[in-house]
Amino acid sequence: ILSEYEFYIIENKPLEDINWLEKCFENFKPIDVGGFHIYGPHLRGTHHPSNKMLIEIAAATAFGTGEHPTTNRCLIACETFFDVNKHKKLLDIGCGSCILSIALARLGATNIVACDNDLEAVKVSSENVVINKVASRIKIFQNKNCEFSEDKYDFVVANILAEPLISMSNCIVKALERGGILILSGFTSDDNSVEK
Repeated sequence: ILSEYEFYIIENKPLEDINWLEKCFENFKPIDVGGFHIYGPHLRGTHHPSNKMLIEIAAATAFGTGEHPTTNRCLIACETFFDVNKHKKLLDIGCGSCILSIALARLGATNIVACDNDLEAVKVSSENVVINKVASRIKIFQNKNCEFSEDKYDFVVANILAEPLISMSNCIVKALERGGILILSGFTSDDNSVEK
């Protein structure tokens, strides 16, 4: 009869003193994406490759550390298609951590507008551009009703989800300069709500 029961012994003892933030940082290792080297603030001041463009991004409350495939591919696309001599006015819609705008600034862009509908993302982005010393090149604001469409841009990137991309599609097209580059990401290949 006793074999039908499971018995547990519970021991009450204090946990060892662990810096959980440091433990979390151990899992956020630097990554290389194309010509970019992305690392967290816990690695500031350590050795980084001299042949890479450095981007410091904390794994915090806004999307975009370079690890997610959509961010990863957008970074590659920005490096592939951005032309410093041709693209003078850039737009980053749904900027999250501002990683794509920072990457574009590293590539030489000097006039970037970054927007997000989430106020926390705007706050994190504002901090990240200062940390990466590119604040003078990037204007960040909270976008509520496609305010970005009031101007024209010759390079536009939007790494968000299919639903907001579709809902803002007319505004995005309106904001894109004729002959400009448009990079969209954030939807899955089997999402039939997105048409070519």
